[in-house]
Amino acid sequence: MISKFKFIFLLSFLVVSTSFSLDSRKTQKIVGGVSSLQGEFPYIVSLQVLWEGSYYHICGGSLIRPNWVLTAAHCIDPSRPLKNYRIKIGLKNLTDTVNVESIIPRKIIVHKQYNKLKQFDYDFALIKLSKNSRYKTVAINQTEISIPTNPTYSPIVTTAGWGDLSWEGESPNEMQKVDIPLVDAQTCALSYPGQLTSRMICAGETAGGKDSCQGDSGGPLIIKENNGEVRLVGVVSFGYKCAVPNYPGIYGKINSVKTWIYQALAANR
Repeated sequence: MISKFKFIFLLSFLVVSTSFSLDSRKTQKIVGGVSSLQGEFPYIVSLQVLWEGSYYHICGGSLIRPNWVLTAAHCIDPSRPLKNYRIKIGLKNLTDTVNVESIIPRKIIVHKQYNKLKQFDYDFALIKLSKNSRYKTVAINQTEISIPTNPTYSPIVTTAGWGDLSWEGESPNEMQKVDIPLVDAQTCALSYPGQLTSRMICAGETAGGKDSCQGDSGGPLIIKENNGEVRLVGVVSFGYKCAVPNYPGIYGKINSVKTWIYQALAANR
C-alpha cells in the first residue's frame, strides 16, 4: 500500500512531497468540500516554514490555548531551527493580511513516543508561541466517542484546511471544509490491517469522495454538539491517498493523549 504524506515538506531542495508506506493526510476542497466562511474556524492555524526568503504553508494546527498550538508530529522537522517556522492565525485565504497574526514559536514538543516508521502512532506535537494570540481557542475532547458500526448513525465531524483539492492535485489559497462521518475502529481496521492503534480515530465516507489531503496534516477534526459546543476530536494524520472508497482518513485521537497535553502545558508555562 502506498500513500503520501498530507503535508508538504520544504527540504534543502525545492518543495517535495515526503513519501512513506502510508500517506500522511489528504483531500477536493479538502476533497469534496466547500469554502469555509469568514471567521468560521478562528482556531485553525497555518504552520509555515521559511525557504529561500519566503514562507510556505506545510501543515495546519489548532489553537488550544492562547499561546499553544496542537498539530501533527510528522509536520515537524527536528533539524529545522525554530526561527524558520511561523504560525499564521486568522487566515481564511493564505494571502490574507488584515487582522492576521504571525507568531514565531518559542518551543516545539513532539510526543516522545512518536515514530513515523510505526504507522504514525502518537502523531502529536505541541507548539508554544512566543506570544499570546487574541483568537478564540478550541476545547480538546476529553472522552471516548461511541461510534456505531452502522455508518448511518455515526456522529458527523468536520475537518478543514488548505490541503490539496485532490490526490497530488492543486492546493487552494482558500480554506476548505468538509463534513464526514466517524468510522468505527473495527470497520476501519479492515482497510488498514495491523496499522491502527488506540491513539487513532477514523473518519470518511464509505463511497469516498470526501476527505482531507496533502497540506491538511496537523489540522483539526472537530465535532459540534447540539448545544453549539465545538470540541477538537482529532489531528489530521495519514491515510491511503485521498478520498478513496473504503479508505477513511486516520486522525490522531485527542482524548487518548489528553494527559500528555495537560502535563506538557503545565511543565512549560
